[in-house]
Amino acid sequence: MYGKYWRLDLINSKSYFFLKDKKRKKNADAELLYRKILELSPHNEHALVQLLDIMIKKERYKEALEPLESYLNDFPNNKKMLLLQADLYDRMGWYEVSVMKYQLIVRD
Repeated sequence: MYGKYWRLDLINSKSYFFLKDKKRKKNADAELLYRKILELSPHNEHALVQLLDIMIKKERYKEALEPLESYLNDFPNNKKMLLLQADLYDRMGWYEVSVMKYQLIVRD
């Protein structure tokens, strides 16, 4: 009964150590960990933000949109994630889409 929760706690506690690894340029391990956390807990905002941070630093913008848009399907009013989405569109050169996203955020 508690196995699932213990497993999530174990994974979440390991994320702290991988954050330190991430700072030492071990992004591959950190990326795998955050993907695993999101498999078990798809709405874990912290893991998603960290995964996106890794992808943005590697300029993998289009790939970063996939998990972000999946999250936004369930939480369409999350302004923090909407800002990240608008920023990704801007980085990809999709300026009109980016401006529209920013306008939606400001309007609400």
